[in-house]
Amino acid sequence: MSEYPIKGNNLPFHHLFEVMGESDPEMGSSKMARVLDTTRSTVDRWRSLGLAPHTADRVAIRLGLHPAMIWPMWAEDVDLEEEGEA
Repeated sequence: MSEYPIKGNNLPFHHLFEVMGESDPEMGSSKMARVLDTTRSTVDRWRSLGLAPHTADRVAIRLGLHPAMIWPMWAEDVDLEEEGEA
């Protein structure tokens, strides 16, 4: 179980922050929002609740990565049938 608060099947924000922060130690919510083409309030919501699997997938693709490169548990936790995509 994660020490970070997440909701349902959401993936923890801290993994995304670690990946993005490695390339830019000045990374904050506003800068992250600009890089990911979203709003600061969305990034803050992700920080609080985690990212839904479909959102995590979009974010990873935006960064040019597979979600499993950000969230190692991706292959274990994401059940596409639950997402209605199977």
